[in-house]
Amino acid sequence: MKKITSIALALCVLIVFSAPTNAASFSIVGDVGLLTPGTTGGTLDIMYNPSPEGYTFANGGIRLELLSDTPGIITFTNVVVPNGGKWTAATSNSVVPNRAEFEAFSILTSGLNSAAPSLFATVDYTVNAGAAGLTNLSLGGTGLDPLFDGEAGDVTANIEFNGAFVSLIPEPGSIAMAGFGLIGLVLRRRNG
Repeated sequence: MKKITSIALALCVLIVFSAPTNAASFSIVGDVGLLTPGTTGGTLDIMYNPSPEGYTFANGGIRLELLSDTPGIITFTNVVVPNGGKWTAATSNSVVPNRAEFEAFSILTSGLNSAAPSLFATVDYTVNAGAAGLTNLSLGGTGLDPLFDGEAGDVTANIEFNGAFVSLIPEPGSIAMAGFGLIGLVLRRRNG
């Protein structure tokens, strides 16, 4: 009996900890992950998935911040929040090398789609010359009531933010040049 109780308890714990989260979310997709050598830039799409809540942010608004945690790898250059009649106004408040802040608000407009994923914003970036390494990209709400739905109020606590990363490896020519430099130093030291 004790063995059956232990197995049942372990099964309950497994089910609780492996249950998928079920919340609306903003995610970073696009030119992310491991970039090929020679890549000079890319575009990040900030996607909104309304399932299951169906928030539209009509008569409300969204204020997001995108951060790159490692300076010197990529530089944010431009943010566009497509309007298409969804928003009363949409702006990018600031775009600096490692941070982009952007928002949209709705007064008597539709906001985002309540039934299907939709594009909220696009963020362009450039790869800095000679950059190599990894930078994590994080997304979050910023300011007072950053995610406000006209019907549900401040829904920031009910939304998930899914980050991404950009990783650059040096071009093979750069690695070869560094290798030849090291060989030269070793030979000079032995002969010298």
